[in-house]
Amino acid sequence: MVLSAATSKNTVFLAITTLILFVCFIAVAATVGFRHESEAYTNGLIVVAMVMVLQYLIFDPIKFIILAFDHAVWPQDDAIYHVSKSSVTQSRFDGLKMRLSSFKSELLITEEHRNEKLNEKYGRIAKELVLYGSYFFSLLLIVVVHVDQQLYYNTNIMYQLFNFNTKHTMGLSKIFFQYEVFPYIEKTLIESFYLNNGNWWAMDQAQLMGVVRLRQMRLRTNHIGLDDPKWDSGDYLPEWTLPYQRLHYKDKFWRIYDPFLHLPSESSFLNSVLLNFNHYGAVHVYPESGGYCSYLMAKKINSLKVLEYLRSYSWMGVNTSALFLDFTLYSADANVFSVVTLRVENSMFGLQCTNTDVESVRLIQSAAQKSTVSLFVMSLYVILMIQFMRSLLVKLWFDPKVIMEIWNMVDLFICVMNVVLVILKTLLEWEKIMLCDKIERATRAQYLNFLRPMRVDQLTSIILGFLVAATTLRLWKVLQFARVFQHFTRTLSSAWRATASLGLAIVILLTAIGVASSVPNGSNAILFRHFYRAIITCFWYSMGFNGGMVPSELFYGGMWLGLCFYLFLVFIVAIVMMNVFASLIYDYFKESGQELKEHDTRCISFFAYLSIEFADVKNRFFGWFGCCRNKYQGKGYTVAENVRYWSSKRVVKHYHHQKEHVRVYDRVREGPSETYRQEDYHRKVRRMFKVADILMLQLEILKRRLVGDENGNLSSTDGSDSDPEDMPELYKNRKSKKK
Repeated sequence: MVLSAATSKNTVFLAITTLILFVCFIAVAATVGFRHESEAYTNGLIVVAMVMVLQYLIFDPIKFIILAFDHAVWPQDDAIYHVSKSSVTQSRFDGLKMRLSSFKSELLITEEHRNEKLNEKYGRIAKELVLYGSYFFSLLLIVVVHVDQQLYYNTNIMYQLFNFNTKHTMGLSKIFFQYEVFPYIEKTLIESFYLNNGNWWAMDQAQLMGVVRLRQMRLRTNHIGLDDPKWDSGDYLPEWTLPYQRLHYKDKFWRIYDPFLHLPSESSFLNSVLLNFNHYGAVHVYPESGGYCSYLMAKKINSLKVLEYLRSYSWMGVNTSALFLDFTLYSADANVFSVVTLRVENSMFGLQCTNTDVESVRLIQSAAQKSTVSLFVMSLYVILMIQFMRSLLVKLWFDPKVIMEIWNMVDLFICVMNVVLVILKTLLEWEKIMLCDKIERATRAQYLNFLRPMRVDQLTSIILGFLVAATTLRLWKVLQFARVFQHFTRTLSSAWRATASLGLAIVILLTAIGVASSVPNGSNAILFRHFYRAIITCFWYSMGFNGGMVPSELFYGGMWLGLCFYLFLVFIVAIVMMNVFASLIYDYFKESGQELKEHDTRCISFFAYLSIEFADVKNRFFGWFGCCRNKYQGKGYTVAENVRYWSSKRVVKHYHHQKEHVRVYDRVREGPSETYRQEDYHRKVRRMFKVADILMLQLEILKRRLVGDENGNLSSTDGSDSDPEDMPELYKNRKSKKK
């Protein structure tokens, strides 16, 4: 066996290597310094991360497949083990120290620690806690790195500038009639971009990318009723005249005929996935693909001519259901794209319903431009994600039936979400590359569509949110070792029927109030204009959220009816029903708490398991930091009095766990039961015998230290007939005094 000499040799070798590396780093830093370009340094970190990922995902599986194939096809005999010549056998002191350490460990282990099933459970929980806890922490760091808090200010500023009136522009919210749309485009989207020496009047940093696109959705006929509208998809001549005919000079004078031709959809898989969404307006639901488009020009005078042409040939009319104004602004200083979509809906009442939608996103940012902290977090997340997926794969490889367990399904869902997240991140990088190439080759008079990368970025955020929710749910299962989580889980498991029935009653009551309140108030209050929205409003208002709602919005159907609605929401639901719900949950909490106390009387806690399992680590830590050791404090009492005091206190504590409902002074007066006395007596006897073994072994070590040689060997078999010359001076003096 390899001895402590070999261990000390390895420790010295490690210390010398660390010292050499430290001296080299100090010398390089003092003489030359670490002067690298930031991009080269970042590229180096990216290469290191990619090599580690390839090592985990590709090279290691290939290596193990080759080794398994070699072992299966060409089996070899096991090599004969040869003892190294440099190895040294253990001395007697080493054996005695190992026995002493074993006795001390046995002294810590009580009867409660000998439950093997519980120990296996706690061991599995410890491994899962390290794996899932580290993965959850890295996922939270990914969220912190991914979410940019500064984008809120850009979104809010853009919304204010385009939705409300300013000194030089007209606000979209101030459009009430259809004839005001063209003046808004002229004043806000054309003239304001050329007031400040060709730049946008609001800020020099924001530049218009490409041109503005005007896209309208037209109805085939005047739509009457609540059925789904039929969108027009035919081609027309100017002024929407038929029959349509294709002229030979159409391709040259495209600005004349394109506004009256239906927009052809680009048939591709990514377009069908990313651009196949709808805009939910106040009147109808409008698809993103399709419609009739017209584009403004790169210069002010040309854009005004295009606008005058559209006005002269009645491009917008009675059949126009909605007009979308799409364009993108880019701020080079903040590296932020603002994808703006302005919508003007022509309602059946003749008034216009407007909406301003602004999305801020960082699209031009390669991996080399990211910070070191961001790259480190990404690398850490990838490594922990691979370990997480590997643990699930190993579990399913040895026992495929465990896939039917609910928590393994959650693990599988997390793995699938991770794969989807990686695919979306790769797709986003690809879209960024295509976007940069498109910007480089595009002209100023060309419309640039930034919706595809923006949609990928939005999907990435959504998938990341689902991933955090699923990981939090999985971490709940790992934290079941704690009494608090066991309490919650047992309560929810036992009370789900009662809580579901009461919750269903609350939902039915709030739904009924929401539908009833939408009838008299829907024509006057925006929060009740649709019964779906009215139900949601009643839900969050009864829970105590205000959200800008005033009680007067409930009184359009009369004072007494509105007062009834208000009392139902504020008093009956918010106070009575919620108090009943809380009381019900409290009763189940109390019952489950008593069951847990009765069940866990003889079971050790998870932290007690860790204190025994990692006692060696704790002792080494306290050995390194001597100030952390617990020193004995007598506090003016003798050792016997302190032992008697702490023994009685421990008896009271154990008895307290058995009978919680008995008061303390009654418990001390009555004393523990006879069964507990017998068990405590046997436990003390076993501990005393173990302490006696430890003391005897320590005396044996002390004797061999005093009268033995350097290896702990005595001169005779019993150790009593030792050579007087080898006897220490202290024993010689004592022997002479006795004589």
